[in-house]
Amino acid sequence: MTSKVSSGSMDYSHRPHKPHPKDEDLYEYVLPDLTMKQVLDAIPAHCKIVSTYEGIKMWIRDWLMAYAAYRAFVILDAALASTSPSSLPAKVLAGTLLLSVRISYALLQGTIGSGIWFVAHEAGHRTLTTSKTVNEVCGFINHSSMLIPYWAWRIVHANHHANTGHIDKDENYIPRTREEKGLKPLRPAPVDDFTPPLTPTSAHRASLSEDEHDGSSSHSSSVTATEDIQIHQAIKEPSLGEWLAEYAEDAPIFNFVNIFIMEVFGMPLSVIINFGGQRKYPYGTSYFSPSSQLFKHKHRHLIIFGNLGVAGMLAILANWIRVSGWSHVWWAYFMPFLVTNFIVVMLTYLQHIDPEVPHLSEEVWTFSRGALCTVDQSFCGPIGDWFTHNLSRYHVVHHLCSTKIPAHHLAEATEAVIPLLGRHYRFRPEKNQLKTLWQNVAACKTIANKTDPVIFNLDANGHARAFHAKSKAD
Repeated sequence: MTSKVSSGSMDYSHRPHKPHPKDEDLYEYVLPDLTMKQVLDAIPAHCKIVSTYEGIKMWIRDWLMAYAAYRAFVILDAALASTSPSSLPAKVLAGTLLLSVRISYALLQGTIGSGIWFVAHEAGHRTLTTSKTVNEVCGFINHSSMLIPYWAWRIVHANHHANTGHIDKDENYIPRTREEKGLKPLRPAPVDDFTPPLTPTSAHRASLSEDEHDGSSSHSSSVTATEDIQIHQAIKEPSLGEWLAEYAEDAPIFNFVNIFIMEVFGMPLSVIINFGGQRKYPYGTSYFSPSSQLFKHKHRHLIIFGNLGVAGMLAILANWIRVSGWSHVWWAYFMPFLVTNFIVVMLTYLQHIDPEVPHLSEEVWTFSRGALCTVDQSFCGPIGDWFTHNLSRYHVVHHLCSTKIPAHHLAEATEAVIPLLGRHYRFRPEKNQLKTLWQNVAACKTIANKTDPVIFNLDANGHARAFHAKSKAD
């Protein structure tokens, strides 16, 4: 039998493909076979009615809360900052109280800010009010206050909704292969050691009959003893940079750094250089550029108007700093701004990136299948969901009907459609999003390739947590 490896053509990583846990239950994914007519028919008609009253009430509520929180902060901050304790213990106590007030305000105002952000999102979908003009004005004010170019974001977000879950056309949180991350293929392990899955579909291939699995190409992760010797002889001594890159993949400190960069810089970098977007666009593609490939020529004036909104907010901040000082504006605006970005990025990441949620190729993608590549989750329970207008708690039905169902009807619409969706509806019950974020970042490092019909995220060892089982509908 001819060996499938050749020492002259191999370029494997020094890192081995480790065994897949034998006792781990993998999620069995079946492609949904639902039509949008079925989904829309299952949702009560009144859930598709946009209420201007409810939308404006949401908009006003958030801004009133933001103003009240700021006024309380100004009063408490001034009172504590003006104290002049004489003893060291009193100074420590006063300083601790002042810091506690500032941090508490930042957390509260940042959470309120996430609601303001999501209301702009609603306006962008034209489900805040029945008036296009009112939607645009409310969305423009809210997103500009968060330094987001409203119309640019709305256009890109509409493309995301039109292509959710499509490996080549979706706009956000696009997974990378090892090659795209600059990493070599994992070194296959001897077949005598184990036979782990390198791709999701091969995980249970041994237990699935020929008509049950999807028939996609298998990327063998095991080799014979002879081939293993050839591989070991061919692998070059890794450079320090390569060694660090490989072992940083699943190092806890690397996960922390990865999360820190994504949470702190992800939002501004996404609009400045399309961070995390499709690689089909030139490097540095920006939401701020009217000539960007993200937009059509007819959008140029909208992009410019959105840029003027951000420029106006920056001018307001500059004058605020001049009048009140950098320290005050840092605690009053920028710290809550960071908290808002953290919440929005965390929730949107967890809505779309999960070990059990696939990415779909053109071959099998449909709008309804892509929309169901999303996850519902509560944000810190009912209170957090109230602040964020339930847009994380009921995200699946939002993707199914984003331009038809307003936020205040998402709960009822979700309950109505769950029986139809059945196993295809995903709800993550965990209340600790930070823990889930840590777990998902660790479990979703790369993908095997972008050619299989159904593509799952892999961890640093090349393991998937799910596999595609062919249904009768396939």
